Amino acid sequence: MLRYLVFATLAVTGSGILDCLAIPRRGLRSRRGFELAGSLSALMFGICSAMTGSPAVSCLLVLALLLILALSSNAKLGILGEPLVFSDLVVAKSFLKEPKFYLHAISPLARAALLVGLPLMLVTLAVVSWHGATTTRIAGAITALLAFATLRALISDKSLMSRPCLAQDFARHGLLATLVLYWRRWKETPPPEPASQEPPAPSAPTLVILQCESFCDMALGSETQVDLPNLARARARAEASGRLLVSGFGAYTMRTEYGVLSGREETDLGFRAFDPFLTAGSEASHGLGNKLARLYPERLFVHPHDMKFYARDRIMPELGFTRLIGEESFRNAPRFGPYIGDVAFGAFIASLIGPDGHAPLIYGVTMENHGPWSDGRLKEAGGAEAYALHRRNSDTMLGLVMDALDEKGSDAVLVFFGDHRPSIPQHSEAGPDRSTPYVVVPFSRSGVRPAASVTRDVTPAGLHRLILDAISRHRRQTAPRIAPGENRGENDPRCGEAGAS
Repeated sequence: MLRYLVFATLAVTGSGILDCLAIPRRGLRSRRGFELAGSLSALMFGICSAMTGSPAVSCLLVLALLLILALSSNAKLGILGEPLVFSDLVVAKSFLKEPKFYLHAISPLARAALLVGLPLMLVTLAVVSWHGATTTRIAGAITALLAFATLRALISDKSLMSRPCLAQDFARHGLLATLVLYWRRWKETPPPEPASQEPPAPSAPTLVILQCESFCDMALGSETQVDLPNLARARARAEASGRLLVSGFGAYTMRTEYGVLSGREETDLGFRAFDPFLTAGSEASHGLGNKLARLYPERLFVHPHDMKFYARDRIMPELGFTRLIGEESFRNAPRFGPYIGDVAFGAFIASLIGPDGHAPLIYGVTMENHGPWSDGRLKEAGGAEAYALHRRNSDTMLGLVMDALDEKGSDAVLVFFGDHRPSIPQHSEAGPDRSTPYVVVPFSRSGVRPAASVTRDVTPAGLHRLILDAISRHRRQTAPRIAPGENRGENDPRCGEAGAS
């Protein structure tokens, strides 16, 4: 038993020391942070001991896991400007689906260690568990139960980390404390009140929304200025444009995407904001497709990639889209670099725009500009040079869709925005300004353009409201005028009780 207690103490104290390796940090962690980290470490040690019957191996497993978490958090902070958070662990399965999105963040030495160490660890665990001591298993089960009870009592304190302030909480309380408490607060967050649908109307403009992967208009690498003629053309005729104030950097497409689709501010989402797709089903009425269902019988979501990534195959129908168009529709489409090119994607979007009078809702998410931005991409010297070529294709795509809407002659609204900036070491790194451009461009069959263009900064949720405002403005402009005394008809939704008399 003494041996068991020694290794248990080593696991708990060692975990506290390793937790301090994770940055940001501000001196020693808080007392509550150490209590939470110690309880969680004891819980993990107890579970491992109950499974393996070996306190020494259990101690090594706990310390190895904490070291991996700390190093992973530091790597993520360096690339994306944000330490590890609970939602990163929830969606860890994405690593297995798309390892190329993540492997660039792991050093070659670490990859080799994983490749050799993981099989060795599994074999060792199997052998040790077969010969493990029964007394150690019993002690481990008791330790896990006591640690779980202690951890549950600690996280029941509602005053601790009651609202998300990740950088400050992480620096003060530590990696393990924020992981477990942020997860708990996320679980406790209630869903919002249901949203209402837009009322039916005689007509609605074609609505095309283009979410452009990793698109920004800042100069990178050797660029002194950025030449994006179609973005300039869109801004010149936009009714609204400016900076989109996204919170993510280099990743977290789903945060921007959900804000535009739901109109829910991240301050309102609370702990759900770290990955709002995880709880999208309980907020489905806020989805743009559901809100506009009475105006657009046909609501398309288009993305030239696996729809199972981020669970879009499940989430987008919940948010009101009637049809998903994924990678199977782009099998023969040309790639530009690793992914389907934006020019081909723009041509496909243009083909979905119907003739005058046919008004679908189309939400397209591009893929060409996705990282990683390693040297040699597109045979360029560096990632920034390759990104410049990709971004020009995104601008060409915008021009293609604008030209298609002009040629169709329909009333339409085009929305274009970047979901986040690219993460390119030494050229584009996380900082306080993470904004991307957006434009809201109206198209009118009469050729009339807005009298004035509004330039302002908006959040993704604010862009959602701008979209609804643009649709409402069109409906007011095209609503039929009723002469004084004219009977609206008993089925007219504007009649109320008077119309049925």
